[in-house]
Amino acid sequence: MYWSDYINDYLAFNYVFSIPISKANFKDKILFVDAAFLKAGAEQKLFVYPDAERSVSYLRRREEQFFSEKRQWISFLDFEQFADTSSGQFQIFLPDANGQLTPIPYRQPFINLKIFQIDNTSELHWLDVAQEDDWGREVLFSIRSNSTIWLENIGLSYGENSHVTILDPPVDNRFFAYRIVPRFNSFLRDITAAVESLGGEITLDEYGGTQVTEQGILLDGRLIFQEDIDAGKIELPI
Repeated sequence: MYWSDYINDYLAFNYVFSIPISKANFKDKILFVDAAFLKAGAEQKLFVYPDAERSVSYLRRREEQFFSEKRQWISFLDFEQFADTSSGQFQIFLPDANGQLTPIPYRQPFINLKIFQIDNTSELHWLDVAQEDDWGREVLFSIRSNSTIWLENIGLSYGENSHVTILDPPVDNRFFAYRIVPRFNSFLRDITAAVESLGGEITLDEYGGTQVTEQGILLDGRLIFQEDIDAGKIELPI
């Protein structure tokens, strides 16, 4: 296995989602996107809580009490609102050497995966707009990765002592890429649909290489979704 979960100064992609919100609709829009994110993340085994009830609990609690006393930023994907639904509780399913998808915690002792990073930092605070009769803003969140797991051919390896090695010739990574990229593409498609249904848009802000497009990551020049794999339309490399 030559892929790395994170390489400093290398960016695989950074997808930015922007959504217009107002005083009248910000809670509904945020909960709608959060629900779509959790649903797609669980279906594609990219952002998975150990038990399905946590997603339900998160959405219910945010609907009942959108802000906590200490967290009143108006932002999407505020999973840190509650300790039991924080991003550290997520699991990601990664292919092992035999191609079997295995759940791995995002954070556990001595392991801190960085395959994905969610940036939901908001500059809009409830106290700034609470007294306004009406307001409209644009709120952003992004999903980025500094991992090489997505690549067909890997030319960089993160070795011992944080040393980056140039692989020449590049190593064929299709065995692993075909077992995660289609899942990410389906996830990205579903999140994009949810965002666009609210009048928002997606932008591919930065990316590395020619595989990454605004619609997803290409494999052998094709945009492949997990549904293609499940239907047997695409054979997995062995």
